[in-house]
Amino acid sequence: SFTDDELRRLSLHLKENDPQLYLFCNFIMIGLRPVEATRLKIGDITFDEENNPTHILLRGENEKNGDTEWKTILGSQKVLFKEWDLHQYPESYYIFGLERRPNKVGITRGNMTKRFKKAKDALSFGYEKTMYALKHTTIINLLKNGVGETDIKKIFGLNTEEAFRIYAQEFLQKKPIDYSELMNVEF
Repeated sequence: SFTDDELRRLSLHLKENDPQLYLFCNFIMIGLRPVEATRLKIGDITFDEENNPTHILLRGENEKNGDTEWKTILGSQKVLFKEWDLHQYPESYYIFGLERRPNKVGITRGNMTKRFKKAKDALSFGYEKTMYALKHTTIINLLKNGVGETDIKKIFGLNTEEAFRIYAQEFLQKKPIDYSELMNVEF
């Protein structure tokens, strides 16, 4: 996963140098797989009456397990997604299209992977700092902020305890806080 400082540096770099990739990474952070994100169309996003994006529909044919499911757009991503005025494009347009904006022609996962590698190389990040590590980072940050396992499983579509543990491994392996000074109970 990314440290807070690495995430901040990556965020600033992408905002300045590749805003579309920045948007793409935010889709990964809310639990989409890169290939799922590249297949998304404007019509897969639901908007409220004020054009705020609220949910993403992952169609079964574009989903790893073949199930159609809804993803909730998390708070900070709602603001970013609204800034892109996605509601103004035709529903048939790919969110990640040619010319680095929504377009009737989508781009590939490989395109985004190459661009992400270029960004992480510019920041001197190691090979382990993958695009997919952004999802791990989000899950770990949610755990640190007290979000429970059940809610995280729902948000990210993790169907098994094993899947959850893979993502939460870094958090779960940390040593617990030493409260021994608070536990002066005589027996």
